[in-house]
Amino acid sequence: MNPEPNKERILIVGKSDCLHESVTFGATKDDVDFVGSLEEAAEKLSAGCYARVILDPAALSSQTFEILTNSGCGQIGDSCNVSGESVTLEPASILSTERSIEDLDLADIIDAQAIQAIMDSFYSLARIPMSIIDLKGKLLVGVGWQDICMKFHRTHPEASVNCIESDLKISAGVPEGEFKLYKCRNGMWDISTPIMIGGVHLGNVFSGQFFFDDEPLDYDFFRDQARRYGFNEQEYMTALDTVPRLSRASVNEGMSFFIRIAELVSELSYSNLKLGRSLAERDALFTERGKAERDLGKLNRTLKALSSSDRAMMRAEDEDVYLNEVCRIVVEECGHKMVWIGYAENDEYKLVRPVAYSGFEEGYLETLKITWADTDRGRGPTGTAIRECKPAGCRNMLTDPKFKPWLQEAIKRGYSSSIVLPLMSDGKAFGAVTVYSEESDPFTHDETALLSELANDLAYGITAIRLRAAHAEAVLALRQNEERYRGLVEVAPDALLIHRDGLVEFTNPAALQLFGASSLEEIVGRPLWDLFHADYHPTIRKRILDMAEGRFAPLVEEKIVRLDGVERDVEVAAAPFTDSAGMVIQVMLRDITDRKFIEQQRKDLYHREHRIAETLQSALIPPSIPKHIGRCTIAARYQPAMKEAEIGGDFYDVFQIDEARYGILIGDVVGKGLAAAISVASARYAIRSYAFLDPRPARVLTLTNQALCRDSSDAVNMLTAFFAVLDVQSNVLFYSSAGHEPPIVVSKELRVDTLQTAGAPLGVFAEMHYAEGTRRLDGGDRMVLVTDGIVEARAPGTVLYTTERLIDYLRNHSGLEADDLASAILEEANTHAGGHTQDDAVIMIIDVE
Repeated sequence: MNPEPNKERILIVGKSDCLHESVTFGATKDDVDFVGSLEEAAEKLSAGCYARVILDPAALSSQTFEILTNSGCGQIGDSCNVSGESVTLEPASILSTERSIEDLDLADIIDAQAIQAIMDSFYSLARIPMSIIDLKGKLLVGVGWQDICMKFHRTHPEASVNCIESDLKISAGVPEGEFKLYKCRNGMWDISTPIMIGGVHLGNVFSGQFFFDDEPLDYDFFRDQARRYGFNEQEYMTALDTVPRLSRASVNEGMSFFIRIAELVSELSYSNLKLGRSLAERDALFTERGKAERDLGKLNRTLKALSSSDRAMMRAEDEDVYLNEVCRIVVEECGHKMVWIGYAENDEYKLVRPVAYSGFEEGYLETLKITWADTDRGRGPTGTAIRECKPAGCRNMLTDPKFKPWLQEAIKRGYSSSIVLPLMSDGKAFGAVTVYSEESDPFTHDETALLSELANDLAYGITAIRLRAAHAEAVLALRQNEERYRGLVEVAPDALLIHRDGLVEFTNPAALQLFGASSLEEIVGRPLWDLFHADYHPTIRKRILDMAEGRFAPLVEEKIVRLDGVERDVEVAAAPFTDSAGMVIQVMLRDITDRKFIEQQRKDLYHREHRIAETLQSALIPPSIPKHIGRCTIAARYQPAMKEAEIGGDFYDVFQIDEARYGILIGDVVGKGLAAAISVASARYAIRSYAFLDPRPARVLTLTNQALCRDSSDAVNMLTAFFAVLDVQSNVLFYSSAGHEPPIVVSKELRVDTLQTAGAPLGVFAEMHYAEGTRRLDGGDRMVLVTDGIVEARAPGTVLYTTERLIDYLRNHSGLEADDLASAILEEANTHAGGHTQDDAVIMIIDVE
């Protein structure tokens, strides 16, 4: 049973990937039949009526035409290219004036169904096969193609080459209005005439597979061809007998018909194309005009909003009220969905804080979490506008990947697009205005310009409101400061004078007291320098001129003359400032007469104490020490602290105990000055005395510590010391340390040892017992003793000189004599300290021969 006659049914011949094209023809997949071979197509066509056939060009052949012809009602419709993609253009694309005819396909222009009906009728009368094929080889309309071509020639690879050659040669170089007759290498006659539309060759009308009735048929040629290509000879010869034999007159008449068909196709198609394009241009013009009218209406509304915003700015006194009013104006007068204003925070996360909005918001702002940092939540329109200081937007939220973090919430509220205008001040964006629309891409260039102007006015308005508020606060603060200043001036203990145009204009009570005046009239109105000693008048006048020209006036000490003639020392500070009447100079005077007297007494006392300490220390530091004891050579250097007024507490000594033994001492008292010098004296002579009684170093330090702790009434008695006894006969060194820097012993092989024993500084713990060590000094050994003035030398901001650096220096300068090395080490420490060590420094070097 055939399908319903009015139901569109489609047959696809060729490749299955053409199947999806059925939808474009108004049918569903249930209305589509697909076949992969010509035999299956023949069975389908004989079983039912098809409104349209979709062909894969790979399946095109004369057999295809025969199958379609024999179906009785099959019509060739749109075909697919080799890839299976539709070649049918949308009407808007066909009618577009921007596309030239060369860019169009013949299938896009002709009415294939109408032409097919004409060809069917002509074929039923003349039995002349014909077809229309475009330049890409797509069969658009056809009828009467012969089995000998469709089932034999075009299905065999070698024979089909002859068919392709025929198609190319017969369609090449044929002028418009003429036709070309060609006999293919397979022995069949074909005819072609071009289809020209607007002067452009888009396709050809073909007629083919016939013989002239006045030419003898070479059966041997065709039998030989059947054998060559492996055709069934009987079936092939039967197909040959069905090929039409036409008279030359009928062929000529038929070609006249073909040429006329081609001309009609060309003329009608070209006229329809021009008419369609004219109508499309008219529709486009109407559409553009409507869009222009809508855009003009939007611009008028935006311009009105701009004017309303300006009026709101003139009335605004409160920033929050002003911001919300501008948002309301943009929503109501421009017709947008929602508007909000956000300020850019300069915090760690660079958040954008909403401060005002209007329109359909419904909690949207609480979900934003927008930042203006270069992160995922900062690359949206608002963050970008603030960061880049220029307008930004989202034309379509559904397709813009940068809007993804906010898309779902925006869709819930009907937002489709947005535009963001930065709020600028001093070249930086401090916030932004964000406008949401329910339309996609609604913001024109002109509207964006007007909205940008509105944003600039808004930024100016915000700045103006803040300036007015700041000015009001400043005026209030100034009034309060003036009241506070007057109150402070009245109770200030220092004398204050205001000097204008060479005369004293104001004084406080302390100034009246300082000058011995009982009323303002005794001071006010007098020249400022008239209140000072005559020796200072020239410098006072110069300082006033300097301040009038903007130069700084330093703090100075001068003398005033009271009204009773008594002179007083004062410290004077002056500074210019400007009030409503011009420049004035404020002068503050502090009486320092008593302070200077006390300072002088302190200086005198200090100098007396310094002379005593200096005398005592010079007596304590030995003027000379033995340069040679036994097989040892000794060198020493002493340098006092950088502050010459302070007497240090470093000391050293070398003394003979008996014929075979010598005492070696180095130490450092905590503190400076006279007390430190006294402590040095006590320690040095105590150690000498105890060494004569019992020369064991540990016993000497223990007894000295007990004596210092017993007599100590001040922490300055605390000191470090290293004491050793050298037996010059055996060259054995007995030593003990009370918290002092351990001596360094460098062998001639440059091996380094330090002489360390445990023990607290002297004068701290009375029950302290000190340990004792022994070391034999071999030939070539060098022992170096220093105080902390060497190893702790440093300039401000630098690292300490350190014991490690001293050891490196000793290794690198092992060739120096003891005397030269002592001087070199002291110079090295001074250089590291920036010229001079901050503390006292002692160096002793003992070389063993």
